[in-house]
Amino acid sequence: MSIQQIVPAKDENQSGPVYVMDVHGDFYFDDFLEQGGAENDSQLEQVYHIVKGEVK
Repeated sequence: MSIQQIVPAKDENQSGPVYVMDVHGDFYFDDFLEQGGAENDSQLEQVYHIVKGEVK
């Protein structure tokens, strides 16, 4: 898996960590974005099951 944390969580401002990952293949993500994408992690998880550094 290519998931890497690039910024750790910061307690002083309650921000979560930031991750990046390489995805090979289309997975129709461009189509998803063109249709409005998601407003939050919960909506994204319902479609792609990818949030907070995990692939479910």
